[in-house]
Amino acid sequence: MTLEYRNYLINCHYMDQQLEKYIATLRKSGVYDRSVIVITADHHAHYSVLNMEEGEISEELPLYIINGGIDAKETWTGACNQLDVFTTLLDLFGLTPAWRGFGHTLLKKDYHNSVSEQVQTFSEWMIRSDYFASTDR
Repeated sequence: MTLEYRNYLINCHYMDQQLEKYIATLRKSGVYDRSVIVITADHHAHYSVLNMEEGEISEELPLYIINGGIDAKETWTGACNQLDVFTTLLDLFGLTPAWRGFGHTLLKKDYHNSVSEQVQTFSEWMIRSDYFASTDR
């Protein structure tokens, strides 16, 4: 196991401990059952950063939606794109804005990742440029 991978796993361990405390606090305060909890990541454990060979570690991003009333038999449960999180949350809460993002809902079994390289590049540009923080639009 590489040093970088061991350090990554240590970080995961501490994150898991904090998440456990957070959920325990939600339960103790009585709001857990009335909360929709979305856990995902905006990064991935890239094999080259962890000093590993390609294919030694999954690069898929986690997505957990807790208390969302989602039936796993009726939804997509495989790999997806980070751009799908926004669209999925819109559908989960029944929101219908004019702009639905670049992704596709995961609340249907027939999901397919059709995000192009160009769309992914544009999304990265928006995220890294503080596009949403600007008031000059």
